Amino acid sequence: MWFILITSGLSILIATFIAYTVLKHRLLRNGAPLPCPPRSLILRNIPLMADAMKKGMHIDLLWKGISEQLGSKIFFVDVIFFKLVVILDVDMAKEVLVTKNYPKSFTYDSFYSLIGGKKSILVSGGNLWHEQRMVFNPGFHYQYLKNLVPIFASNTERLVSILDKRCVTQEVVSMHLLLTKLTMDIICEVVLGVTFNVLTKEEGRTSELYSSFKELMDNVLWFFKRQGIEWTRDYLPWNALTMYRLETRYNNILIPIIKQRMAELEAEPALGSPAPSPKGSWVGGGLEEDPMFRSLPSFGSDHLSLDGSLGTLAGNSDKDMCVLSVALRTAKEKGIKMELDTVLAQVKTFFLAGHDTTATTVSWAIYELAHNKEAEEKMVAEINQVCGGRIPTSDDLSQLTYTGCVVREALRMWPPGGTTRIAPVGATLKGYGIGGHPLYIPHYCLHRDPQLWGEDADEFKPERWLDEDKLQKMNPFAYQPFSKGKRNCIGQTFAVLEARTLLAMLYSKFSFQYAGSEPERQVHNVTSHPKDGVLMRVVSRAGMSQ
Repeated sequence: MWFILITSGLSILIATFIAYTVLKHRLLRNGAPLPCPPRSLILRNIPLMADAMKKGMHIDLLWKGISEQLGSKIFFVDVIFFKLVVILDVDMAKEVLVTKNYPKSFTYDSFYSLIGGKKSILVSGGNLWHEQRMVFNPGFHYQYLKNLVPIFASNTERLVSILDKRCVTQEVVSMHLLLTKLTMDIICEVVLGVTFNVLTKEEGRTSELYSSFKELMDNVLWFFKRQGIEWTRDYLPWNALTMYRLETRYNNILIPIIKQRMAELEAEPALGSPAPSPKGSWVGGGLEEDPMFRSLPSFGSDHLSLDGSLGTLAGNSDKDMCVLSVALRTAKEKGIKMELDTVLAQVKTFFLAGHDTTATTVSWAIYELAHNKEAEEKMVAEINQVCGGRIPTSDDLSQLTYTGCVVREALRMWPPGGTTRIAPVGATLKGYGIGGHPLYIPHYCLHRDPQLWGEDADEFKPERWLDEDKLQKMNPFAYQPFSKGKRNCIGQTFAVLEARTLLAMLYSKFSFQYAGSEPERQVHNVTSHPKDGVLMRVVSRAGMSQ
């Protein structure tokens, strides 16, 4: 009896919710209706998405297929509780990201435990976002980051030592796993000023950082891939308790370090007037100061009118050079109060994005170079000519033009993700009604569009980035691995500089032979990853030359 009553009640609630949702969209819709793939009466387009995920298909490939099927570069998919608008048109993307600069979507809520919640610079808005971008900008500027290249290099030397041993044993290695651990070490040292040795140490503090993050990530992914029951993660007590336990374990590793950095700043004497900013804005993540990119203005970063400076950083000890200390000092100079939960959110965001993007990009670069020996030979020749066998400096990296092209091409073919915004009620886009809906821009689809990149859009060709005349004529929104506009990725310069360092050091010592049984594929795990980990055999260049 109770079962019948509960089932009937739930059915009434669901029917009422669906009726309310349909009525609301009809009343608030402004503009022409969007095209949509065929959908079922009850589950709408969820089976379509679930089937793609079950097959291991990257979700952007599904959007590409739907776009071709409908003959439209804008459409929506119905996931019952909301309609996701997918945009594969560069002009529409510009309107969403720059002209209107719509806020980030509620769809990021699924990842709050990984980025620290709504105070994260990734999803926050208004004054909070403005303040956080302002105080963290100096630490992610090229002129500052180039001084940290020795940190990139010293950590990479440990990976070189590991790969030296693999050359002897000819053991197949997952380059994505090794690079993930390496970039975790680098981001921790750069942002927190702490060395964890995730790559080489297997016990104690190191394994706790890696395992706590991985367990939290795995739990988030398990529910993310089960859209029909994802809500149970937060609303069923036992699931919510598990999530709380995993997040608390991860937070408890980071919080003591953050508190230590905040206490160190409080113990400092009162700061004088901040040093004047360099000419122009401190554009966190901007590539416009990087010599390699000055010749490509149409693809450079969008300028962000935020002031910031290195302040009294000059002359301080190495311990104070980490990005967090720079940000806390900048906040103190500007009178911005930094609460612990706000700082924790930024640290978690930088840890997630800061290690993931570079590890994935370099993994894909290694994979593509293993299948394109001509490109590898060109890059190695450049590395040998510029670096001469020594560990690269920031000046060396700025001269590695072709290596930079390899990085850009890897980001074009295998971008780490997309971006999602939400339109206000009543909004339209090119005559279509988009009000109240999340708007997803899949970077993979834009980067592989033959209408934008030519018939060789699916081919790995670093040389395309040397054709300046062609690049100047292209729509700058055709390439956006770090998004565009004021909300572009603050860490893009960090990622590109780090990737060039890793490639220069790895390829001066090694070549890589693909050992997978089938071509590598991209899968969507919060961000996009190589499905099988980029399995490689490592070959010593010293042995190749004998």
